[in-house]
Parts: sequence; C-alpha cells; structure tokens
Amino acid sequence: MIFFDQVKQIAARVKEYQSDAQNEAQTISYLVYPFLKDVLGYDYASPKEVVREFGADIAGKKGEKVDIALLGEDANPVILIEVKACTATLGNNPLVQLTRYVQNTPARICILTNGLVYKFFSEKYEDNKLSIDTEPFLEIDLLKYALNTAIEDEPIKKLQKFRKKDFDVEEILGAAEDFKYINAMKEFLKKQLDNPEDEFVKVVLKGLPFDTRKKNMGEKFAPHVKQALVEIIGERVAKRIAAAGDLEKSQSLEDEIKTNAATEAEVASTVDEEGFAISEEAIEAVYIIKAILAEVIETGRVSHKATTAYISIIIDERVSKWVCRLMLSKRSKFVQPADGSGEKIRLESINDIYKYKEILLQSVSRYL
Repeated sequence: MIFFDQVKQIAARVKEYQSDAQNEAQTISYLVYPFLKDVLGYDYASPKEVVREFGADIAGKKGEKVDIALLGEDANPVILIEVKACTATLGNNPLVQLTRYVQNTPARICILTNGLVYKFFSEKYEDNKLSIDTEPFLEIDLLKYALNTAIEDEPIKKLQKFRKKDFDVEEILGAAEDFKYINAMKEFLKKQLDNPEDEFVKVVLKGLPFDTRKKNMGEKFAPHVKQALVEIIGERVAKRIAAAGDLEKSQSLEDEIKTNAATEAEVASTVDEEGFAISEEAIEAVYIIKAILAEVIETGRVSHKATTAYISIIIDERVSKWVCRLMLSKRSKFVQPADGSGEKIRLESINDIYKYKEILLQSVSRYL
C-alpha cells in the first residue's frame, strides 16, 4: 500500500475514535498504537521495538518514565514519545520533560502527541548543554488527512523518513537543522509581505533590468514588491488546485488573483485598526476558502470584503450573501459560518479551515 494511503486510513480511524479516547491510556491504545504500527511500522506488542513507561531516571529525580520509547536494533531508544490525552491541547510544558528524557537516554528525537497532532523535536546543544528545540521541525495534524480533499504534501514526505525501515537519525537531524534556517527565512519573508523593509526592497530592485538608483525609489516601489509577493502566493494556491486535477478552476482562480492582487495589497496595508491583520496568512486563508467553494460554485462569483473586525467571504459581491467570516488576529483565529447559529469556530492554524469543508459547502449551497 502507498504510504499516503496508510496515513489517510489511520487519519480516518483517528477521526472515528477520537471521541472514545477520554484519557491518556485510551489515547495510546486507540490512536497512538495504530499510528505506530500502520504508519511507522513498529510492532507495539513487541518489547524489542516499543516500550511503555521507559525508565529515564536522573540524579536526584527517580521514577522518571517516558510514555513510549521506540527502540533501535541495539535495543536502545531512538525516539521518545510523550503522550497527552486527545482531549488536551499540546502546550510547551511537556518540553521540560522531554528535555530531561533526552539528557538521560541515547534518543535524539522526541515526539509530543495527543493522538491527533504529532510534533517532532530534535536535540540541540546550546552553551555546551544538551536539550531539545522549542519549535518542532515537523508537525502532522492527522485530521487534515481524513478529508477527501487531502493531498500528499511536504510534511507527509518528511514523515515517511520516520518509518522503521527507513529511519536514519543522522539524515533526520540534518533535515531538522535545515528546517531551523528555512523557518527563520519564512518568518523574515512573512514580515516583508506585511511591510517590506527598505533594505529588502533595495535587494529586489537590484535584480531588475531597470535603473532604480534614483532617490526614494525604494519607498516608491515598496507597494509593488508587496503586490508581487501577494500574486506569487495566489498563483501557488492556484497551482495546488491544478495539481489536484482541476485545471479549469485553477486557471480561473489564477486569473482572478492577478486581477485582484493590487486590491489585496491595498487592503493588506490599511486594515489593521483593531489588531485584525490582513496579512499573508489572511490572504492565504481567503484563497483556501475560495478553493474549497470552487467545487460547487464559479470562482468569479466568490469575493471577499474586509472590515476592521473580520473578512467576509461573499457571493456576487453582496455582503448579504456571505458564506463565512474570518477573524484573524495576532492572538486568535476564528471562522464563523453563515449557518444561523452565530458560532465562531476556533482555528489553531488556517490549515484547520480544511476540516470544516462540509460546513462551508453547506453555507454556500443556499446561493447556488
């Protein structure tokens, strides 16, 4: 069976059984063990491959136990797993535990999971002290892959390297190191999308086949740099739709993106009065919703209107015909479907929008 198909099967199982896993033990039995067996290829019934409550005692602290240890061929742990109940939100507190475990075992990689989300952390040396990175180098949200629209993306390709038969710790740690630099670059580029810095604009201008050395040219071209970045993001979203096989919708969406890119950039630079920023993230969220709705309605009928409080996804440019509202602040993210309930659904990330595809399609059905 193709690896991605195995992931989708487990994702469907997780979606079905998550309500039955009310505590940590049930989460391990119903959700984590099947993932270890069918996705990563570990026999959780074999003490030579998987050990529960693995001892990780340190000086002055006895009784330290790792929830699950995955063993290598030499019977030493290669991956340590800290499990929380699937009803719990994964925070940063368990990282202290994981750091202690890494310091006292040969394992160099840790996983923090609630059976729904898997966060992968690598060891690091800082000031000659061993610990783990505070940011995961890989994060897998299984519920995302339970959707019919799920596609094989980069995280899935990285996850494949964790299969028992493919596991190479040095290769994975090297990739994790690369992730640190790539992630820092992404954060920098996100900032440039929101508000291009003068030095960044100058670098872009240097690559143009024009004379841009005149005074204040950086200030003049900053909006154009921003618009170019917006268009790139939109074009990539359209290409994802094309990769899924719908070339007609992809072309229609790409044309719409190019037409509206200047408007997007203008809105992004002005609507931020109450902390609700129309940024790269918000623009991507809008196009995720448009891509979902493209299954049932012409993309030319779908647009959006921004206010200081939210972004409305609307039909036929009429605010009364709204499908949902996005509320994306620096502190929280919500989507409110137009189903009459007034309920606001909290999002951990904009990718969570995919989880509510059916709700969005139901909301737009009244306008078909």
